[in-house]
Amino acid sequence: MNAGVTAQTITAPAEVDERQPPTELFRHLRSTPHGVRSREAARRSTVYGPNELSRRQVGRWPRQLLAQFTQPLAVLLMVAAVLAWFGHAPALGLAVVGVILLNAAFAFVQERQAECSAAPPARQGRPARWSPTPVCEPRSAGSPPCRSAGTPN
Repeated sequence: MNAGVTAQTITAPAEVDERQPPTELFRHLRSTPHGVRSREAARRSTVYGPNELSRRQVGRWPRQLLAQFTQPLAVLLMVAAVLAWFGHAPALGLAVVGVILLNAAFAFVQERQAECSAAPPARQGRPARWSPTPVCEPRSAGSPPCRSAGTPN
């Protein structure tokens, strides 16, 4: 890390009102239209850690599917299905089990789609000159743009 970063410069950012003019926002966020300075990038890296997305492990879908059956609504419906079965209404019990299975399937699919949508967006809607910076190194103002492998500029 940067040896110039001291303990007294490590503070959480103040609450920022996004309705302020851009110059005020840049001042509050310790940034410029061209990015943060290298000292501020080092401070943020020290305070907040590396600039990278944490990902959950892929392949846990059986556990995620089983977790849908431990939701409070699913447990309540299971109790209702058991009571219906023992109350001599097996058709109602089977219908409730069907609802539990449908609810689990829909919730599982929705959760998986939400995980996929949390992934970083592709280059859609960005200017042609945009070039992503590697996630492990914060970009500072005045530094040359870094290009990710395979990204045209």
